[in-house]
Amino acid sequence: MRRAGRSAHGPAGRLVAHVVIACLVAALTACDDPHALDPRPGRITPGAAPVTFPSEDGQGLAGRLWTNDRSRILVYLHEYREDESRWWPLAEEPVAGQPSVLTFDFRGHGASTGAPDDIEGTTRDVQAAIRFVRARGFDDIALIGAGMGAAAGMLAVADDPSIGVIGLSTPMEFGGLRPIDVAPRFHGRLVLVAARDDLSAAHSYEQLVAAAKVPPERRELIDGRAHGAELLAGAKGYSLRRFYEKTLPGMFRR
Repeated sequence: MRRAGRSAHGPAGRLVAHVVIACLVAALTACDDPHALDPRPGRITPGAAPVTFPSEDGQGLAGRLWTNDRSRILVYLHEYREDESRWWPLAEEPVAGQPSVLTFDFRGHGASTGAPDDIEGTTRDVQAAIRFVRARGFDDIALIGAGMGAAAGMLAVADDPSIGVIGLSTPMEFGGLRPIDVAPRFHGRLVLVAARDDLSAAHSYEQLVAAAKVPPERRELIDGRAHGAELLAGAKGYSLRRFYEKTLPGMFRR
């Protein structure tokens, strides 16, 4: 009995313990990494239907669709290394006019296929989302993006004057995407929000405001260092959500 007890604490026992610990760490790491697997397979999104659609180059994109207004729809575009669930609290919150809402995972993020570092491919993902909602009968579309999502949105609809973009912490350049190059095409259909102490985003904000000639009523540079979707959270975020709701009707044609 002593021999068995000693072996449990000897080299073999320590090896087993190390293997178990390593497996637990790996499992926990996978759970913390939203790109290791779909992080929310059991998450219920009230009123939303799970949807999938392909990108032009064959990646499978997963999303959620809230159907309200049958003609107008908001398409939410998440940041790099996040996923569509970042937007769900907003998608589930009533906004002015109750447009329909689509959230989806960019390639390599969340439940979508592909590589997360294929940044330039995100433009094709936005275009795929637009084709998807148009096929569902939505002909009045607005995009809301944060960080990479805002950049991809601007590139995707630069030549489509019927679609406006609300950009949160929009970079003027990100991973090969250069919204600054197409910003002059967005006169009258771009809303920009950033925080002063989010220095890179604030610098990009100033450059994009100038390039797109964004009027004061369609831009907001707030105090603090919140980034992306965080701009719509907390006490200051409440006022920004009101700004967003006030601005939103102007992003649609009707």
